[in-house]
Order: sequence, then structure tokens, then C-alpha cells
Amino acid sequence: MVIQQKIFSFQSIVQYDAPSCTSKYVGEYCQHLNPCHKGPRCQNGGSCRVKENPNGTPSFTCDCPIGFSASLCEIPMDNACNSSPCLNGAACVLHSLEEYTCSCTFGFTGQYCERQDHCSSAPCKNGAECQSLDNGYQCKCALGFTGPTCADDINECDRDPCVYGSCYNTPGSYKCPEKPRMLILLSRTMMTISDAMVIGSLQFKQLRWESARSWVPFRQ
Repeated sequence: MVIQQKIFSFQSIVQYDAPSCTSKYVGEYCQHLNPCHKGPRCQNGGSCRVKENPNGTPSFTCDCPIGFSASLCEIPMDNACNSSPCLNGAACVLHSLEEYTCSCTFGFTGQYCERQDHCSSAPCKNGAECQSLDNGYQCKCALGFTGPTCADDINECDRDPCVYGSCYNTPGSYKCPEKPRMLILLSRTMMTISDAMVIGSLQFKQLRWESARSWVPFRQ
């Protein structure tokens, strides 16, 4: 931050910019050594904060983390982590002197990290949800996949879902050809419409062609 200062004299007004202090100095004119600069004065993860003194050299104070007190955070306080509730190398994280959570190491889970996490190696594939059990894991497969680890793609085309043309299987899904938009005549032989019917959303018209009859899709 640049500090704008003005110096008044009988002859003129002079304005200059006072540069911001480096981390080594503090004060209005950067005239004092920073008491927090020399190193970590505070213990046990405490943070050092400069305490300004308008009449002299500044001092410092320590902002202590939960569970420690005193001027340098050197005295531990009674808290919920003192009983070492977290297991298997987990870290106990205080939220207050009475409340905590366990940060588990890789391969463990549970409130106290007491259970082995069989899902830590991500065995389930294709977006499946993994559930760790006492003696293993279970994968809940996403739509379109199957198998113990959901690695197998379901061939939806086995159900013959397409109305028009052949089905094309894709990973986790399938594709069908688009609905035909016109009637293609494969012969120049004259055809006449003799009858019509509607099945579902499709309209069919019967064409008479050299005494042979067949139903074909027709779009008006």
C-alpha cells in the first residue's frame, strides 16, 4: 500500500510517496524491525501477529490453535483429542475443545478410521458407486453397465429396441437410425393407394403394385 503524505513549510507544499514496508520492517515509516520476521516464535502451529505500540517498539502476540494456550502457545489444554480416539494413524482434528473429527489415512474409513476402506483403490468402473463392506466392496453400476466392477457394457441392441433399421450399441447406451422422412420408390411401376390404417403414431398406406400388396410407412 502506498501512503500519501504531505509536508508543510512556509515556502511550499511537498508531496511524496512513502513506500510499503518489506516483511522485515513495520511502522508508519518502516522504522521498526518486525518482531515476527526472524522465525516462528509461536509454537504448536500458532501464528505470530505484530502488536503495534504508538509510543515505542512494537511487540508481538500469538494466535493459538484450538487446544493450546499461553503467550507462545506452548501449553496444551485438555481436549477431546488427548484420549487418542482416532485409529490406524489417523489425525485428530479439533473443532472445539470437546468436538473433533478423524482425518483417516489412505485405506481406512469410519468415524474413528476403524474400518478398512475397500473402495480406496477405486475398483468400480464407468461412474459406478462403490460401497465398502466388512469383507470387501460392492459396486452400484450406472445405467448401461454390469458386472462385479461395472466394467462390462450391456448390449441394449439384444432387446431389438429400434423401430427403423439396425441398432448400434455404444458404451452405456445405444443408437437407432432416424425415422424415415419419405417413401422411396424402387420401381417406376405405377402404384395406387387402396387403403390406409394407423398403428400407434405411424400411418401406413397399402399400395397396389402388380397384384402384390404390402404395408409401408408413409409420411404426409
